[in-house]
Amino acid sequence: MVWSHGSVVRGAAAPPSSAPWRARQLPLETARAIAAKGGVVGLWALSIDVGRSPEAYADRLLQMVDWLGEDHVGFGTDINGLGPNAALRSYADVRRVVETCDPRGLLITTSCATEQEARDLLAMAPQWARARR
Repeated sequence: MVWSHGSVVRGAAAPPSSAPWRARQLPLETARAIAAKGGVVGLWALSIDVGRSPEAYADRLLQMVDWLGEDHVGFGTDINGLGPNAALRSYADVRRVVETCDPRGLLITTSCATEQEARDLLAMAPQWARARR
């Protein structure tokens, strides 16, 4: 299972009277259930949810890796759908996320055979990438 274009929060799901975007915030318990079945949770880039910069996005990505495990976190940026509300406004910003994560011990990979293949694919289609520590 893949849950993409959302985020993970500690605590309960947002009540129906909340802002509509809060419906995309998975409670941590639900995200862990997805991970336990081998699924992936993709982090979107809505700035009000994840922060206003690629570095803030990287921090949330790392937090999710800590919570769910490296095999269960991916990019779900929704860059084209968020417009001016996006923390990541282009795939160049995704590269900034990678550059922010690498020195902290997070290697961005895919199912490629080599790290270079993964980086080449990431440059073309970062939404396919998973976070690995």
